[in-house]
Amino acid sequence: MTENRASIIAICERVAEAQAILDDHVAGGRRTAAEVVKALAALFAEEGLLRAMWEVGYFPPDTPPPVTLAGN
Repeated sequence: MTENRASIIAICERVAEAQAILDDHVAGGRRTAAEVVKALAALFAEEGLLRAMWEVGYFPPDTPPPVTLAGN
């Protein structure tokens, strides 16, 4: 699997997670609105997602890659 394809799959998985969080809130009220916002903010700030988005060119070309704690 190419690195670009792996990044695309990682992005799609996060979108599916976000959809599940929203569906849980709308359909069953399992989460409060504040919990949904907090969960989505954490999900979209995740370093792995930001790295995948950078890898596929989502950000402008002059944007530096996300910092990784373990190194690249």
